[in-house]
Amino acid sequence: MRGKVKSYKIENNYGFIEGTPDVFFHRKNVVGELPNQGDMVEYEVQNTERGLSAKNVSKIMFLV
Repeated sequence: MRGKVKSYKIENNYGFIEGTPDVFFHRKNVVGELPNQGDMVEYEVQNTERGLSAKNVSKIMFLV
Protein backbone atom coordinates (compact mmCIF):
# COMPACT_ATOMS: atom_id res chain seq x y z
CA MET A 1 0.00 0.00 0.00
CA ARG A 2 0.95 3.66 -0.28
CA GLY A 3 0.09 6.57 1.97
CA LYS A 4 1.18 9.85 3.51
CA VAL A 5 2.73 10.14 6.98
CA LYS A 6 0.21 12.05 9.08
CA SER A 7 2.46 12.44 12.10
CA TYR A 8 5.65 11.09 13.66
CA LYS A 9 6.80 11.53 17.27
CA ILE A 10 10.59 11.25 17.28
CA GLU A 11 10.78 11.08 21.08
CA ASN A 12 8.40 8.07 21.13
CA ASN A 13 9.60 6.38 17.91
CA TYR A 14 6.15 5.99 16.36
CA GLY A 15 3.81 7.66 13.92
CA PHE A 16 0.65 7.31 11.86
CA ILE A 17 -0.07 6.99 8.15
CA GLU A 18 -3.24 8.74 6.93
CA GLY A 19 -6.18 6.45 6.33
CA THR A 20 -9.60 5.41 7.53
CA PRO A 21 -8.62 4.49 10.16
CA ASP A 22 -5.07 5.85 10.42
CA VAL A 23 -2.37 3.15 10.44
CA PHE A 24 0.14 3.03 13.30
CA PHE A 25 3.85 2.39 12.62
CA HIS A 26 6.87 2.03 14.88
CA ARG A 27 10.49 2.93 14.08
CA LYS A 28 11.48 -0.74 14.18
CA ASN A 29 9.18 -1.35 11.17
CA VAL A 30 10.83 1.34 9.01
CA VAL A 31 13.20 0.18 6.29
CA GLY A 32 15.87 2.73 5.36
CA GLU A 33 15.47 6.44 5.98
CA LEU A 34 12.99 7.55 8.66
CA PRO A 35 10.00 9.32 7.06
CA ASN A 36 8.86 12.76 8.19
CA GLN A 37 5.36 14.21 8.42
CA GLY A 38 3.99 14.64 4.88
CA ASP A 39 6.30 12.07 3.26
CA MET A 40 4.82 9.39 1.02
CA VAL A 41 5.56 5.81 2.07
CA GLU A 42 4.96 2.25 0.92
CA TYR A 43 4.01 -0.31 3.55
CA GLU A 44 2.28 -3.57 4.38
CA VAL A 45 -0.66 -3.68 6.78
CA GLN A 46 -1.04 -6.16 9.60
CA ASN A 47 -3.98 -6.49 11.96
CA THR A 48 -2.96 -6.60 15.62
CA GLU A 49 -4.88 -6.77 18.89
CA ARG A 50 -4.48 -2.96 19.09
CA GLY A 51 -5.67 -2.26 15.52
CA LEU A 52 -3.98 -1.75 12.16
CA SER A 53 -0.20 -1.57 12.14
CA ALA A 54 2.24 -1.00 9.27
CA LYS A 55 5.35 -3.06 8.62
CA ASN A 56 8.11 -2.73 6.03
CA VAL A 57 7.50 1.03 5.87
CA SER A 58 9.76 2.70 3.32
CA LYS A 59 9.93 6.31 2.21
CA ILE A 60 9.10 6.85 -1.48
CA MET A 61 11.82 8.89 -3.11
CA PHE A 62 10.75 11.08 -6.03
CA LEU A 63 13.30 11.98 -8.68
CA VAL A 64 13.05 15.40 -10.30
